[in-house]
Amino acid sequence: KFPMTRDRTVLEKAWDANAKEILSHIRKGKDVAFITLGDPMTYSTFGYIMRVIRKLDPGVPVQVVPGITSYHAAASAAGQVIAEAEESFAVVSGALGARQLKRIINHTDNVIMLKVYRNYKEIMSEIDRQGLAENATLITRCGLEGEEIIHNIKRYYDKTPPYLSLLIIKKQKDHK
Repeated sequence: KFPMTRDRTVLEKAWDANAKEILSHIRKGKDVAFITLGDPMTYSTFGYIMRVIRKLDPGVPVQVVPGITSYHAAASAAGQVIAEAEESFAVVSGALGARQLKRIINHTDNVIMLKVYRNYKEIMSEIDRQGLAENATLITRCGLEGEEIIHNIKRYYDKTPPYLSLLIIKKQKDHK
């Protein structure tokens, strides 16, 4: 079990317990797979588990199969180009809210902001302040039941999106 908390002590105990359980199966000669939504090496619990396993038993081979990142799946579902020509883009966590957007927006052409659910209203205020609302797309529950793609994010200002939500923020409108 993986608790949904930011308490590092609780998380470390869970990672340790899960890694030990995985190792117990491996030591019995079984193959073990860790399946995750998105890519296992991008904002995934897998990275923590992999580090603990390698610490507890450095000889255990770990093979990582890349997945499709949430932001690539979301961009495809929305028909939204992430970057083209000489454009740059940054992938950032929304866990730090608007200050993360303020910090990065002047250093890149486009921003993918993951985990926007917790600080959504604050992030939306900053997007509006920067004049980027018309160039932003909110994607929630991408690839799952209840998926929403919101190109006009102003109509979503007063709502709080679910946990699996991200924003694609472009400084320039897409060329049609």
